[in-house]
Amino acid sequence: MSSLQQMQISFSPEHDRLLLRIKSSDNSEFRLWLTRRFVAMAWPSLVGLLVSNPAVTSQPSREAQQAVLEFEHENAVNQADFDQPYEEKIEALPLGKEPMLVSQMSIQRSKDDKHTVIFKPAKGQGVNLNMGNDLIHSFCKLLSDAVDKTDWNLELQIVNQSMAEAQGATLQ
Repeated sequence: MSSLQQMQISFSPEHDRLLLRIKSSDNSEFRLWLTRRFVAMAWPSLVGLLVSNPAVTSQPSREAQQAVLEFEHENAVNQADFDQPYEEKIEALPLGKEPMLVSQMSIQRSKDDKHTVIFKPAKGQGVNLNMGNDLIHSFCKLLSDAVDKTDWNLELQIVNQSMAEAQGATLQ
């Protein structure tokens, strides 16, 4: 079983979509298209996963919860290596050369800080990513940075307004 090695998210103005490239330890690459609609739908669920962390939920006030969430986000992002170029050596494209258009996302939560994020097309097989909270924080940063390069008028924030939305988010 291969593990996640690298992720890259870039904006394609031609397609008005984000291209998520996921490289696994066996040099396989999974290519996924993320639309504005999908990102807007998925964001509250991703933040909800981070908000539901016991380190956050155990705080006595909303302000304390936001402070802990922000601290965890900054800590995870600072530990990630965003400067390393995406490794282009690809040996296999299990989903094919053309990116899969993602229409659904579900999250299987676990108690050990590892979660499975499942990206699915309208029909057919999806992609399962096993991610801990640190990796989800990094993924959220990549996603937010990529959306900032679009004209989608989406504000993807980890704290403040997103916390209220995330606490009410439901997953498929």
